[in-house]
Amino acid sequence: MGKLLSDFSKGKVKMYCRVSCEIDNKNKNKLNQMTNELQKKFKNIDNYNSYSGFHDLRDYKLSEQEFKDLWITQDFLYYCESNKEIIKNSMPELFESLKELSADYQQELFKHEKIDKKIELEEPEIEK
Repeated sequence: MGKLLSDFSKGKVKMYCRVSCEIDNKNKNKLNQMTNELQKKFKNIDNYNSYSGFHDLRDYKLSEQEFKDLWITQDFLYYCESNKEIIKNSMPELFESLKELSADYQQELFKHEKIDKKIELEEPEIEK
């Protein structure tokens, strides 16, 4: 799946961004705790809610693993979007990497067929 952010087969979440602080034992424990919380969040696809500005993943024919991988990436990109200007101005290399990740995400999503939705229209009442 290219640069997408997850690797649940190994039980880890990989994020392709830089951490600007040194990770000591206290921070390492905190990072492990955050990783565990993220894994819980993404464990059940029934917990998914679509993100504003992103395609709803439930509209695509995806395996459970593909759904989780795309969901994790979507979640990450959604939160990066809220800091877009800061990232763009202070970390242009990271911003370029995020644009590539976003493109990879879209290419991966659009490889999958959309689920046909049944739309039922009410018959208009005919006045007599």
